[in-house]
Amino acid sequence: MEILLMLQDVQPLSKSPHTIIMYPYVYYRYGSALKFIPKRYKNWNPKCIQVSSVTGKNMDRAWELMNKFQKTMIESGEFRAKRERQSTAWLWHHITDKIIENFKTHPQVAQNTAAVELQVRRGDITAAQGADMLLDAIK
Repeated sequence: MEILLMLQDVQPLSKSPHTIIMYPYVYYRYGSALKFIPKRYKNWNPKCIQVSSVTGKNMDRAWELMNKFQKTMIESGEFRAKRERQSTAWLWHHITDKIIENFKTHPQVAQNTAAVELQVRRGDITAAQGADMLLDAIK
């Protein structure tokens, strides 16, 4: 099975019996295309390698590249910076999820939700008007 994943830091390309003739072409075209993808990291350029899980071709090389990527990201501080941004985003996603959950289960909101949703679906009121109606229910 051929695997093409965009925006990867290490891109292993595997071939299937159906694409064996196109495989070298795909590999070189994909490798060339990587030059045009904006860099995601200051200290790493995406790599493209040919691999085969059937023959084992370059599996060790793929593993080496993945480890090199990890080491480069950790040593440059980019791993930590990305993890900090992710953690902050996760914090706010959890807060947002909890606020919405609490809002939807609030007694005054719960008793009006079905009617307001129906009015929005029918086009009697806009989504913004419906939201305001439900938000006003807890004031």
